[in-house]
Amino acid sequence: MTMIDNGKGVGMQLAVLGRTPVGADSMDEYNNLLMENSDHFIFGESEIPDCPGKETPGDYCNKFDKFAVWPGAAATKGKVPHETALPQFPMYKIKGDNCWGGASEWKRITFKNFKGLTREGFRNTIFGSSVHQPDYTPMMLFTAPKFENVENDAFASMMSPLEEWATIIDCGNFPCTAPNNILYYFKWATWTGTRPSTTAKNF
Repeated sequence: MTMIDNGKGVGMQLAVLGRTPVGADSMDEYNNLLMENSDHFIFGESEIPDCPGKETPGDYCNKFDKFAVWPGAAATKGKVPHETALPQFPMYKIKGDNCWGGASEWKRITFKNFKGLTREGFRNTIFGSSVHQPDYTPMMLFTAPKFENVENDAFASMMSPLEEWATIIDCGNFPCTAPNNILYYFKWATWTGTRPSTTAKNF
């Protein structure tokens, strides 16, 4: 699969059937809930402008932060494979609490031509955070990824927990901290062309 100039990026989600309906075996959420993606090419911003209206007034104009990889999620609820009613938007929003056993593995993914800012001056990174996952972000394992022409500011941009996540029935009087507790593990990564200034030799 080839992904080009993504707003929210590619990600993986699954629903743990053993956790629905309520009362099912709660231990299912601790199992090895592995999601896998392999052999993809993911490109940064394309030559197609986000705001062609500068030249053609009245046309569309998209101004927002972009990132290429959406955090995975294994949740206690999900969408049915074939919709029978209006879908639950946004598509990338998880439909239940995160499970503790989730993990995603990305094999032989190529990330190419990422600059830190879009032409409109917004962030443009490979990795970012989900505003819909306050509880837990499953580990992401990258095996043999390739990074080609990735600028220093284009590698990752992670958000801080949102204040509105502080609810008495959920995380008490402080926000849930999923964005602060993430683990992205890389092995056998290679870099060519432009790269972040802090790339380790054995990254």
